[in-house]
Amino acid sequence: MVHRPEHPLMVRGQKELLREVVVNLLWNALQAVQHQADAGRIELQLAVAPGAAGQAGLAVLEVLDSGPGPSEAVRDRLFEPFVTDKPEGAGLGLFMAQRIVQAHGGRIGWRRENGVTCFFVHIPLCQHDSSHGTPADRGR
Repeated sequence: MVHRPEHPLMVRGQKELLREVVVNLLWNALQAVQHQADAGRIELQLAVAPGAAGQAGLAVLEVLDSGPGPSEAVRDRLFEPFVTDKPEGAGLGLFMAQRIVQAHGGRIGWRRENGVTCFFVHIPLCQHDSSHGTPADRGR
């Protein structure tokens, strides 16, 4: 399920790198629900959060899933390199996602509430239009 604002959000950044972040988060969510007895649930939400006084707002992306969530063994270290609880994983996806998001002036994190895991990304909107615009394909 996808929830998004009425208008596209404009951020300044490298489209390919930002796409890599989204694909990584969606792939992790898909892997998290793939062994559930029911079909599992993945939700993608895009919203705008207000910025600090005098600053543009934030584009907020959330990827939610009904999977079991990260194991206790890795929860506090998810964004460190080579940390994973997947037998086939290299433990670099979230580490790279964090570096990409930070390079774009944003932040990435996660939480688990009521049986749902949520990974979120906050990236500053373009200063000239903090409410809506057209998708940015421009490099930095």
